[in-house]
Parts: sequence; C-alpha cells; structure tokens
Amino acid sequence: MLNIQRLDLNHISWCLDILTSNFDSPWKELDTIFENSANRVYGAFIEGEGVGFIVISTILDESEILMCAVNPQYHKKGIATDLVKHSLKDLKVLGVVAAFLEVDTHNLAAQGLYKKFGFETVGQRKQYYRQPNGSYHDAIVMRLSIR
Repeated sequence: MLNIQRLDLNHISWCLDILTSNFDSPWKELDTIFENSANRVYGAFIEGEGVGFIVISTILDESEILMCAVNPQYHKKGIATDLVKHSLKDLKVLGVVAAFLEVDTHNLAAQGLYKKFGFETVGQRKQYYRQPNGSYHDAIVMRLSIR
C-alpha cells in the first residue's frame, strides 16, 4: 500500500538516489530545497521504502512543481500520479490558484502525466536542460488553474 507523507532533511539521501537514477544531470543541491520554507516535499513509501518524491514551491497563491521523481523499479505503477494528485489537493487547501512547471521537451511520459491533470502548455524555455554531452534540451512551461 502506498503512503504519502511530508519529508524533511533526513530523507535527502534516498531522494538524491532517486534523482540520480532518473536524470543524467540531476539537481544535487537538495539541501536547499528542504531548507526553503516556501517548499513542500512529499514522499511516496511502499512498506517503509521511499520510492518517489515531489517538490512544490509556493509563493502567495501560486505554486511551481520543481521536481517529481520515482525510483525506476516503480515506474508505471501510478506513483507519480498519486504524488501529483496528493500535492494538488494540498495546494487547493492552501488557497493556491495556479500551478506551474517546466518539463523537458523529450520527456513525453512526464508531459502526459501533467496533461492528465489538466496542465496546459503556456510557453517554452530554449536550451533549459543541459545534457551530459554538453547539448541542451528545451523546456515546456505548463500551467494549471486550481479551483
């Protein structure tokens, strides 16, 4: 059974493990995420094992999903969907009216996940994600109205 709960700095190690197993150039400064009071970090657990997490930053009535990652062994099991769903419910309670995110133009799975919740493309950031070979991928900017 999946359990979603708020995370703190004590969870940074397994969050970093999940990031590095998913992304070629992960954001390694996770301590700054946990230390920022504007951020909420939720983790998904199965039988006590951390299998995924999501980070949301909120300023006034707007939020941004900064990252969402799931252990590759648990991909395609609905964990990212559950993390997004849980987070959006929380944002609604907090009075957030809009959520934003950036997603790699090559990450079709993530784009599909966010579209399932009603996120719409509102822009693009050129050469946003640096690749290991030194090239860059563009990012799609997506927005969701929360009511």
